[in-house]
Amino acid sequence: MKLKKSRKQSLPDKIVSGKPEVLTGVAAVRKAASLSGAFLGVHHQALSAVGKAIAGSRAAVLLDGNDSKTVNEVYDAIVDKKIPLVLHLTVGITGDGHAAQTGYEILHTLSRAGIPQFSASTVQEVMDFALIAHRIAEQSLLPVVIVQDARLVGQSLQVAEILPEKTVRRFLGEPDERIPCPTRSQAMLFGDERRRIPRWLSPDRPLGIGIRYREGDHLKALSSQSPFFFEHLPGIIEAEKEAFARFTGRAYPAVEMRGNTKADQLFCATGASVPQVLPVIEMLARAKKFKVGLLNIRQLVPFPGAQVSHLLTGKRVVTVIEHDMNWDGNDFPLLRSVRDSLDRATENGLHKKPPLPFPDYPAFRKVSDRPELFTAILPADHIHFPGRSRCINPKHAAARRT
Repeated sequence: MKLKKSRKQSLPDKIVSGKPEVLTGVAAVRKAASLSGAFLGVHHQALSAVGKAIAGSRAAVLLDGNDSKTVNEVYDAIVDKKIPLVLHLTVGITGDGHAAQTGYEILHTLSRAGIPQFSASTVQEVMDFALIAHRIAEQSLLPVVIVQDARLVGQSLQVAEILPEKTVRRFLGEPDERIPCPTRSQAMLFGDERRRIPRWLSPDRPLGIGIRYREGDHLKALSSQSPFFFEHLPGIIEAEKEAFARFTGRAYPAVEMRGNTKADQLFCATGASVPQVLPVIEMLARAKKFKVGLLNIRQLVPFPGAQVSHLLTGKRVVTVIEHDMNWDGNDFPLLRSVRDSLDRATENGLHKKPPLPFPDYPAFRKVSDRPELFTAILPADHIHFPGRSRCINPKHAAARRT
């Protein structure tokens, strides 16, 4: 089969606008798949989508995070394989899930595999992240996860700007186009150029993937993942987000400060909890005269620890809003990532001279450089604080010391 000639993908000279439509987060996933020409595997068709991606087609999967069996089947099919699949997960309490689960638990498994994760707080972000994720997946040859709250985003009717189909195809390119290999490791596999979406399974060029290794070879293969594929992720992610921003005018930094940027008291939140917390900040500023800000973390993996630690330097109090209610007595997932970022900055502060162990992080040399951490859980329209016996409304917010 002949491939299309390589051509330099050009972005428009002016920002492209779309038409506003009213749709839910789940409908936005279907819309994005339709505009991009991607095969969308929903629930029982999930493994079919994996097969499409392996065969060189653009594909995505839409799954309920509470359906751990299907999610784990997809995870087993894509882990350790260079498959550019976009995985949409609807998570959270919907009233029909398991009493001990929120749907966010499956994200821990995906995080340990190093699979990039983005958390959408609005339907517009679901739509835009879907397009950005295809670009990231097809450049890095790794699956990308987009998380949305099942009730607050997935079932919520919101207005989103929908780009024309031709514009979307121009931004993404065609699956059979030849593109320059973005990393040296890919050039070792494919040469200077490759198909935008490689055909790992093709009758013309048969090869084996997913083979079983001997113990020693398996460990070597696992140890090579980081230097050859995952270390390139931050650069690829930033490049594709910048390309989208030039294309549409909508920028999505990994971390964004909202509210009073000079406040010494901050909430730290992600996904659907962001629009839930913003009214709390406004109420505190208006009624209590508190200077409070919000740190919106859109990118969960790779976690933007350096940016977070810089933004939290010198702050007095930080309350981390969590979704996962399964508390094991230690740190919750988002709090664990935030604390790890601050620990690295603290370790930098122990070194008086360079080189620092974490050069991208600040150095906390004074006790006042590091904020005091609190945590709270947001399971829907209330915030629950571990150690208290009830859920309370955000306007009565207080927090558990961690």
